[in-house]
Amino acid sequence: MISRPELTTKLQSFLTSEWTRKNTPKGLETAWTDALSPTGNETPKTFLRHGFKPFLAYYLGTIESTSHKKWEKTGDKLRQTLDNLPSDVLQEIAIELRDTQSHPTVDQAIERMMTTAVKRRRKFQRPLCTSEANAKPPGLQATDADEACAATPPETSPITTPMDDGQTRVSGTWDTTHTSNNHNLTIELGRTASPLPTTLGAVGQGQLFTNASPQGITQIFPPYMCGAIRKTGAGAGSRASVTMGFPYQQYGGIHCLMSLSIVPRRLVIVAKELFGMTLDIDGGMQYIVSERGGKLLPMPSLNLQGASKEGIILMLGVKIRDAIEGSPQRETEISLSVMHTSCATLTISNNPEDDGQLNLNFGLKEGLVIKDLLYPDCMSSNPSNVDTFQAIIPYIVLLCR
Repeated sequence: MISRPELTTKLQSFLTSEWTRKNTPKGLETAWTDALSPTGNETPKTFLRHGFKPFLAYYLGTIESTSHKKWEKTGDKLRQTLDNLPSDVLQEIAIELRDTQSHPTVDQAIERMMTTAVKRRRKFQRPLCTSEANAKPPGLQATDADEACAATPPETSPITTPMDDGQTRVSGTWDTTHTSNNHNLTIELGRTASPLPTTLGAVGQGQLFTNASPQGITQIFPPYMCGAIRKTGAGAGSRASVTMGFPYQQYGGIHCLMSLSIVPRRLVIVAKELFGMTLDIDGGMQYIVSERGGKLLPMPSLNLQGASKEGIILMLGVKIRDAIEGSPQRETEISLSVMHTSCATLTISNNPEDDGQLNLNFGLKEGLVIKDLLYPDCMSSNPSNVDTFQAIIPYIVLLCR
C-alpha cells in the first residue's frame, strides 16, 4: 500500500522535473474532456477541479503510464490506489499539487498546451470546456496591441436571475444594439488624475486612474492574469488596460473599484476558474453552457457574479483577495454567510472576439496600496475624468450587487 506522502511525492515529480517532451502528451486533451463531462471516474475530476496542473500530474502518473508497457504496472497501481482514497484525501493531494512550485519548463509547457487547446477549439467552434490553474509563463505574454475601444454603457434594464446565497449569479443587460468591441464600463479617458491622499479620512473627491504600468501588474497579479489583461501601445509606451476609481460619494459602501479588460483568448479560463462557468462558441456566437447542456446567450452582454475565494487567489492573487476582503460589501456578505462574493463581476459579450470586462470592489486602504503599485508616476489632474467617472458609478454599482 502506497502511503499518502509517497503518492504526493510521486505525482509532484512530474511537475518538478524538467519538461523534455516536444509534443503534448498523447491522449491528454481527450482525458481532459472526459474529466469535464458530468459522468465518469470522479478521481480525475477531483484533480481537475483544483486546476490543470494537478490534473496534468495525475494524468502523467496514471493514465499515460498505463499505456506504456515499461510503466504499465506502476501507473495502474497508482491509479487504483488513488481511486480507493476518500474524497477528502484526494482533495488534499490535489491542493498540494496545485501549490507545488513546478519546474519553469513545466510552466511553459502548460501555457503552450492551454493556448493551443483554446485556439483549436475556437477554430472549429467546438465547446470551450477548459479549466486551468496557476500556469506561470515566464513573464508577460505577447498580447494584441489593438487600441481598446471605448464604449459608454447603454441605458438598459439590468435583469438578474434568482439565486441562492453563495452561488454564481448571472445577470443580463438587454437592449436592441450590440456594443462595440471591449464593452468597457469605466471608459479609457487617458492616464490622468489628481494624486490620492495618503490618509483614509482625507478622500474628499472622486479620483480616476487609467492605463496601468505593465511592470505594476506583475507585482499584483499571477503570471497567467498578467497575460490576460489587454495591453495597448508597444515598447516603453505600453500600458495595461486597468482602471481604478475612488468615488467621492460612497454608493452602497463602494470605496474603490477596479476594471480590467480581458483578452478573448484568456476569457474562457478566467470565467471557468473565477465563476465556474463554461463558455462555448456555436455559429459564431458565444454562449454560457451549463453542465447539463443548457445554453445562455448574452443579449448582447451578460454579467457573471459570485466568485469563490479559491478562484480569486488562483487567478487574481493574494493582494487582490485581501483587497476584496477589505471591501464594506464583502464584510456585509460575510456577516450573511455568503461564500461566493459579488465583489467580482465579469461582463461578457455574445461576440467571441470582444474583450471581457472584470470589475472588482476593494476596501479603501487596500485599494490605495494597489493604486501606488499600478500608477507610480500618475501625478497630474483632470477634473473631467472625475465627472465622467461619477456619471457611470451607479451603473457599475449595479454589477457589484
